[in-house]
Amino acid sequence: MKQLPTGIQNFETIRTQNGVYVDKTAHIYNLIKGIKNQFFLSRPRRFGKTLLCSTLTALFQGRKELFEGLAISKTDWQWESYPVIKLDMSQGDFDEGFAALEDAINTQLMISAKSLNLELAGETLSTKFKNLILAAYLIKLLDEQKIDILNIEKSSVSYSDFKRYDSENMDAVPILYQSGYLTIVDYDREFEEFILDYPNTEVRTAFANELSDLTSLYSQDAEDLLLAVFLQHAGQKADTFQQLK
Repeated sequence: MKQLPTGIQNFETIRTQNGVYVDKTAHIYNLIKGIKNQFFLSRPRRFGKTLLCSTLTALFQGRKELFEGLAISKTDWQWESYPVIKLDMSQGDFDEGFAALEDAINTQLMISAKSLNLELAGETLSTKFKNLILAAYLIKLLDEQKIDILNIEKSSVSYSDFKRYDSENMDAVPILYQSGYLTIVDYDREFEEFILDYPNTEVRTAFANELSDLTSLYSQDAEDLLLAVFLQHAGQKADTFQQLK
């Protein structure tokens, strides 16, 4: 007999410890597959918001085994794994005003970065948040698209590549340009394509120097080594590179 999960707001705990779970995954599927936008869930306390966020986390992490028998398991959901950034403000003590709020947000950003094996970089909260999102997203794109960083010099991209905003179908190379790793060095009028390369010798040299430093840490495959170098620049800890291979 299933147990009532009184006071338990973690989806994984409920599903793995034989707890009663009221299946809302059909609604979650429709929510995600609907209009691409931000959602603000305005509900009273004890209304299931935390459990919903926990369910979304497991879903976007591709935890298919936790959803067996639920409505979403019978849909076309692909069960891909995405980086999830979660800021839990429920434990903050805000009696000291804005300073306490900043401290709580910074703490949550650090927790999210650690959960993704990333280092939090930046001076302001907005910069840290932007860098965290960018690093997590770029790492996923590089891993999915098997980008050979060794051969990204003189890469050609079209104007439409820079205007593509569909996160599920974006090319990693234009993102490398937009994040400052590459720059436009030429334009091919015949094919209407931009030519991307490292912005200067210093950047190229820095990549080469770090590449030699990492030779003893990773395999001798040049693509793997350059990927490791890029992940360091994007905020990825060197000692977690092996997890992506």
